[in-house]
Amino acid sequence: MAENTGKLRALVIALFCVLVIASVVLFSLFGLTGAKRYAGTETPAPTAGPTAAPTAEPTPLPADTPEATEEPAPSDTPEPQSYVRTAIIIDGSSFIVLASRQAAEEVIASAVAHFERLCPGTGMVTELTSEVEYAAAEDTSNATSFDEAYSLLIGESTPLRVRTTFARDAIVPIPNKTEYTSSDLYTEGTRFVASYGRRGKKLFVYEYTYLNGEEYSMVVAEERLLAEPIDEHIIIGTRPIGPNVTDGNYLLEECPPAPFAFVLPVQGSVSRFFGYYEAQLHRGVDIQAPEGTECLAAASGTVVAVIERGTLGLTVDIDHGSGFITRYAGLDRAEVTVGELIAMGAPIGRLGANGLHFEVIAGGIPKNPLAYIHP
Repeated sequence: MAENTGKLRALVIALFCVLVIASVVLFSLFGLTGAKRYAGTETPAPTAGPTAAPTAEPTPLPADTPEATEEPAPSDTPEPQSYVRTAIIIDGSSFIVLASRQAAEEVIASAVAHFERLCPGTGMVTELTSEVEYAAAEDTSNATSFDEAYSLLIGESTPLRVRTTFARDAIVPIPNKTEYTSSDLYTEGTRFVASYGRRGKKLFVYEYTYLNGEEYSMVVAEERLLAEPIDEHIIIGTRPIGPNVTDGNYLLEECPPAPFAFVLPVQGSVSRFFGYYEAQLHRGVDIQAPEGTECLAAASGTVVAVIERGTLGLTVDIDHGSGFITRYAGLDRAEVTVGELIAMGAPIGRLGANGLHFEVIAGGIPKNPLAYIHP
């Protein structure tokens, strides 16, 4: 009995060993891939490009990434500034001590700006002509306040010298001359402008220099003629006066014809004709019309004068060419300017209280306006 039991045990053990060996073989066969199973028999062809295998070198940090250090990060709070008492030295002499270099520089700049503001120019150039230095003062020196230092620097006893220069233009009129000629070709009381004159103009450029805000010098930096003066020529008649002529027909036959038409400057009645009144020649016609009435140009032309003419009052002269000029006197106001082109019938001004005094001048000689207009 015992012998049979031992045989059976040996048989079971043998079967168990066979099962273990078979399991190991099966796991070995089914645990490998096909590539691994045939690795010993086939070699794969190499690829032409670089392999995608990662390198063993570490990835570098970006260029703008700071390397880690053991130093602490800087603080946003600025370090307290140390103030050193500073002496202001002007032209080699110590003048005053302030609490810091910054305060010393600012008080000098403020004093220079003060003296520049005193100058009445534009485009100014200001410079400090004194030699100013700054030096650290002894700790035992007493510092002066900013306001006190500023008052000393702009006061009468200041050692600073501040120079300011600027230029200013001025156009100066040049007076013209008036030439008078007597002629017996014209009766007494005849006075007319044979040729008009005008003043000249000259440009002056003045250069000013101020020291500490006060004028030091003024020189003419440039002088240029802008317009030459033109002399005026006036003819005065000397022929003895005949009898009074007040009927409006005086010298109509001596009036040359005009190459253009005239229109009546204002609608109204003639209160005084061209001719002699008490031995005085009345050079035109006076036309009565209400104050403020619009005065019109008798013909087209160019305005050559807008001027106050003594007893004639405000006067406008228009040059029509061909030697003809018309004159409108006694205006309350003018509505044209010298050099303006004006059309026939265009308004040139408004009448004053005494109506219109109207003249026609041909070749420099006053003519009877009734030869050209018919009120």
